[in-house]
Amino acid sequence: MTIFGIIKDMKRWILCVVPSLFIVSSCDRNDISNTFKFNITNNEGGEVFGTKSGEYSKGSTIILEASPFDGYEFLGFYEENNLVCDEVNYVFDLNRDISLNCKFKEIEKIDITGYKIINYTHYFTYEELNASKTETEYLDKVKFNYNGLTKSSSNTNKGVNLIFDNQLNIDVKLDENLFVYNYQIKTFKGNTNLDLKINSDKYKKTFKVIEDDLITYYDSSLNSLSNEFKMSFISNSSESNINLKSISLDLLIKEEMNYEFYSSDRKSIKENNIPNGLSVPYSPLSDVSTYYKDIDFSSTKLKENLHDLIANMTFQNYGNARYYLQFIDENPAKVGYLFGIYNGMNIVNTWDSGTSWNREHVWPQSKMQITTSKVNNSTKNHLSDLHNLRAINSSLNSSRGNGIFGEGDKYFYPNIDKANQIGDFRGDIARILFYMDVRYNELSLDEVSSNLSMGALSYLKKWNELDPVDHFEKLRNDKIYLCQGNRNPFIDYPGIVRSIY
Repeated sequence: MTIFGIIKDMKRWILCVVPSLFIVSSCDRNDISNTFKFNITNNEGGEVFGTKSGEYSKGSTIILEASPFDGYEFLGFYEENNLVCDEVNYVFDLNRDISLNCKFKEIEKIDITGYKIINYTHYFTYEELNASKTETEYLDKVKFNYNGLTKSSSNTNKGVNLIFDNQLNIDVKLDENLFVYNYQIKTFKGNTNLDLKINSDKYKKTFKVIEDDLITYYDSSLNSLSNEFKMSFISNSSESNINLKSISLDLLIKEEMNYEFYSSDRKSIKENNIPNGLSVPYSPLSDVSTYYKDIDFSSTKLKENLHDLIANMTFQNYGNARYYLQFIDENPAKVGYLFGIYNGMNIVNTWDSGTSWNREHVWPQSKMQITTSKVNNSTKNHLSDLHNLRAINSSLNSSRGNGIFGEGDKYFYPNIDKANQIGDFRGDIARILFYMDVRYNELSLDEVSSNLSMGALSYLKKWNELDPVDHFEKLRNDKIYLCQGNRNPFIDYPGIVRSIY
């Protein structure tokens, strides 16, 4: 072959190779174009959970959840000034560069000057939710109306299991002197994902019922007074179900009104059923708000003012606590038995020198050494405070130790037996520790524990909401008031946790 022929063949080869290189380069650019930028920002007033800002491959699923702070409401996810989603949960596939802003705004709260707050917690029952019974009244003050329960209901350990078509409506109508201020709803999901719509006057919001233990929470943000509270469980399925546990309402009423709202619970308290001949020195209350008549719940000194109130008490000695606890911790569902803490064990209501049960210090003795003296049966001080003592199975008491409360390996989790648990003790523990922190200035709550501190505070605040005040706690608070003359304000008004902590 001549030199010319070789060169000619080389040109042909080069021409073949070069386009191939361009093709490869073109493929590389296509790969780059399959990666898109996602950016999420939010203005003051809330947080966004889920997917973080960054670069993601084409078709990646972006998951966002908006969470407004107390006193703020969620407006929506916006691209520039255009609303793209007005629900707190936004899920979409990424197919282009996109920047979103999650917007919140401060809610203009109603003026509650001249009103006081009282709490009403209602536990749903099979009888009232029976499809043939659509309306139930309680204490002539609160009326429940049910619409849409076309299937059936049954009792479960998670509440009342409701089976219905598409939508279940529950309307709560209050006495003309009562107004909705705040709520907590405890539900457990069934076999369907549901929307829970809350509609109270001008306020409308939708929450996804997608977790096993969901509390939906509306933080004192009503912009007008209303005597009605409405909730609707909505599903696109032809048949849906959900386990409904309870609803807790903080209600407003004018300060000058005396309202016997808790009388039905207090009628069940017997002053003569404390063993060993002991009696109660105080009369029962007809309206818990009378105890707090001098407390301004909006004050910046709320913690100090509550301390002054609950410090006015009469200590019973630690020896007599054995007998008072037989009255205080009696299981209202099983008379003659104590409701043991941490596992809900029914313990025979007798004192057998600690063989069957002990007096558990929820805030451990070793973490409240205000004085150097150890507790004995004649002790009458913070170590014998009945609010901090709970009946406990003896073997469990020995394994409890003095660990800090929380979730994870380094903490003590108060619901020790998740599979067979009877009762939820997370909120009970939190509210006892909040009480102790306010009652005794020497003690403090923290994320770690020391000689005079306990926690972990972040978990306690979370548990106060996840496990709302129940019937047992209310009765227990009433009974302790009868025995030592002070109350746990975090049981009467659990919402004050957000003001103090």
